[in-house]
Amino acid sequence: MARAAAAGARSEPALQVSLLRAEDAQAGDVLDAGGYIFATPENLAAMSGKMKDFFDRTYYAALDQLNGRPYATLICAGSDAPGSRWEYSDRGWGLRAAGLGSPRPRSGATPERARVRGSNRRAGPEAAASPGSSG
Repeated sequence: MARAAAAGARSEPALQVSLLRAEDAQAGDVLDAGGYIFATPENLAAMSGKMKDFFDRTYYAALDQLNGRPYATLICAGSDAPGSRWEYSDRGWGLRAAGLGSPRPRSGATPERARVRGSNRRAGPEAAASPGSSG
């Protein structure tokens, strides 16, 4: 999903794109970027531990220095996870949601259905490469 989003962003000639794993990204990477796409799996209606660790490690170094920069989130959830939308970065860092679309509600998802189908995904990685896609 993250690789597809990076590939889609690279199709815009004016953008310089860096794809970093949460555990490898540092405060300097955050400060140097003009915008962000945060991609994470959904774990019990929350971001992954590695993503949480990233925010914990970089939060204070970037505080009050990113106000108004655009961001988007990509959350990979295998079943109905309405609580997985998080606004951690816009509340703390003052980022501005880029408005790339909103998640499509996934009515009728159950743990049994997710096990049977492997996931309740309606869109694959190709949707992440297309700005404005809501999956």
